[in-house]
Amino acid sequence: MATRADYNKFSQIEDHTLRVYASMIHSLDRSVGMIADKLEALPAEHNAEQADPLWPSFLDAPQLIDKHGGQKYEEGDEYIYWPN
Repeated sequence: MATRADYNKFSQIEDHTLRVYASMIHSLDRSVGMIADKLEALPAEHNAEQADPLWPSFLDAPQLIDKHGGQKYEEGDEYIYWPN
């Protein structure tokens, strides 16, 4: 929500409607920035909560998504790295 401080930040805009619009866009930009910051922090928080593995991973192998072991890899297939 745009505040009076946001409105006052755009004192160079004389038209009230445009000034309110500018303050609302500024408030929206600030809110999106806060959401983006939170989303960037989530993986680190998630990884910090994970327990250490019982044994080390000896191999990080790419695992195909939506294919069983008998299907061949084709150009453009998606895969993830999954520790074995």
